[in-house]
Amino acid sequence: MVALPDTVDHTPRLQARPARQAFAALSASLRFMGVVMILSAVGIWLVPVTAGDGAMVLMKLLVSLLFGCMGAVIVQWGRDGRTDEIHIDTGAGELRHVSRSCDGGMRLRARYRLDELSDIRLQDGKLTVLGQGGAALVQLSAESVEDIGAIRAALMRTPARVS
Repeated sequence: MVALPDTVDHTPRLQARPARQAFAALSASLRFMGVVMILSAVGIWLVPVTAGDGAMVLMKLLVSLLFGCMGAVIVQWGRDGRTDEIHIDTGAGELRHVSRSCDGGMRLRARYRLDELSDIRLQDGKLTVLGQGGAALVQLSAESVEDIGAIRAALMRTPARVS
């Protein structure tokens, strides 16, 4: 049995996002390269050395530590791809700046009341949300924007703008 919500969410969303397919391929290749480096750090110890060759053992230790650390860093780079999104909820009267990870999980970075905002600007590939004093509250690089006109209209329809 499938349960569907009683209401449909028509909240306009503004999303700054890179091309998903290119990002997924880059993320997978970075993780693969990191795992290969970690495995090579372990595999270097499979090559035998002559007994009493301390300099070679020290060199293998340094190389394996370097490869292990670099591999862990590269794996983390492959996992840590996040895209920033801005969600405007007119029902709650707030703008949310969220960060979505590559596996789809979301983390709230900031929340602003709509009556604290004055404008949303998109210029030169930068999306800027301005506060009442004109200060930039959120600034993101935006490759694609969905319905900036609808978002501006939703921002102007808030009760704080009418009064």
